[in-house]
Amino acid sequence: MKTRNRMTRWSAATVALAALVLTAGSPVFAAPIPNQYRIGGFALGCQAYSFNRFTAFEAIEKTALAGGRVIEFYPGQKLRPDGPETLDQNLSDDGIARLKEKLKQHNIAPVNFGVVGLGNDEAGARRVFDFARKMGIGIITSEPDAAAMNMLEKLVKEYDIKLAIHNHPRRAADPNYRIWDPNYVLSLVQNRDPRVGACADTGHWVRSGVKPVDALRILRGRIISSHLKDLHIFEPSGHDVPFGTGVSDIKGILDELRAQGFEGNLSIEYEHNWDNSVPDIAQCIGFVRGYALANATSATRATTPIARPAKAPVALFNGRDFSGWTFHLSDPKAKMEDVWSVQNGVLNCKGAPAPAGYIRTMRDYTNYVLRLQWRFKKPGNSGVLLRLIGPDKVWPRSIEAQLQHQAAGDIWNIDEFPMQAAEARTNGRHTVKLHPTNERPVGEWNDYEITLDGGNLTLKVNGLIQNQAFGALVVPGKIALQSEGSEIEFRNIILTPLD
Repeated sequence: MKTRNRMTRWSAATVALAALVLTAGSPVFAAPIPNQYRIGGFALGCQAYSFNRFTAFEAIEKTALAGGRVIEFYPGQKLRPDGPETLDQNLSDDGIARLKEKLKQHNIAPVNFGVVGLGNDEAGARRVFDFARKMGIGIITSEPDAAAMNMLEKLVKEYDIKLAIHNHPRRAADPNYRIWDPNYVLSLVQNRDPRVGACADTGHWVRSGVKPVDALRILRGRIISSHLKDLHIFEPSGHDVPFGTGVSDIKGILDELRAQGFEGNLSIEYEHNWDNSVPDIAQCIGFVRGYALANATSATRATTPIARPAKAPVALFNGRDFSGWTFHLSDPKAKMEDVWSVQNGVLNCKGAPAPAGYIRTMRDYTNYVLRLQWRFKKPGNSGVLLRLIGPDKVWPRSIEAQLQHQAAGDIWNIDEFPMQAAEARTNGRHTVKLHPTNERPVGEWNDYEITLDGGNLTLKVNGLIQNQAFGALVVPGKIALQSEGSEIEFRNIILTPLD
């Protein structure tokens, strides 16, 4: 994105929309970005700056026309052809509602916003994060003041919103501009919260004489998003061309992102052929589709669910009350409110001496992707029960996706539920996770993504696959959250049906 001048002009502008919670008719989901908004495993779409000669509404239309599934907005774009408003943090409630309705109309998910300036002004930065929270954005992209990093990291933790540091090209006349260098970006983000990382602009790396794959490897594990570009020459004057026809090594970039387990958004930022770029962008999206097919091995085809038409996510917990839920406790005299309560959109389970048990859905679910967030006030124990069948008891026949502190991602087989798991990691009913714990510090929100598709079970903790099982009994069952003597909170409990 060519924002050298815009960074000063719009330093207070920012954010819009995406992967945590969307309201007013938009899809509702928690990070990471759901599979229904992915192409070949990548959350792929456009940076709206590709269409900076048009309005944000038209950018949504053009993204959908090109075959994209997500969009990254930028500050300063006119909102719609028939109105005066600009898309930034000052957008009116009416403008916000119109924008969300437009996104819903085209089934496009907003996942990022930038590039926006963030200086060492906490009040100003907090306004950006407040707006992001209101809109449901998951990532803010910026070239922040280095002196502001401690303050911004604090806000990232407080708001549970990611910060991605973007790079522009090297500036021969300005040696103080260092963000073009991935080593310098690494120095800004290393040893910080993992939600602080890089927005990898591959085109600007090429213009700076940096091979994108080398830069990605320098920033391994810290890539939050990307402005993905292929340029026609390896020079500062290089311009965008359809993926696979230039010098950026798009295949190598995609290989490296897959190897790193990248789950952020890929924004095609096409800064060429401005008035008629949709065909070129569609060709870029087609390249990623072809790449995904070519790299789907027989093993992944056997274990990856067959693509289905996307279905709308369902909020199992409405954030207000226990509609759709019931309970069972070991003490038959206990009431639900003795253990469970709802406040400010959060579901709270009291710790001891509250009796053991669970709340569960009234409905049955068979195949789905379940996303939720949890946190402990102090180290504790809980779990998510899947395909719960049979009579209510402590504990019912089901599969437990473990939530015990430092054991999230383990699997427990309860009451001989039919399933299979890796023998080397299984001892009796317990299958330990694949990797060391990647839970966030106690008191911070964690993300669980649980996929049950036929007989296959996959557990992701904070974006990392921690466990898998197969041969699970395919049967409709309840979903339950355990009370096991520890105080634990849940929010954003979203289910996307797969059947």
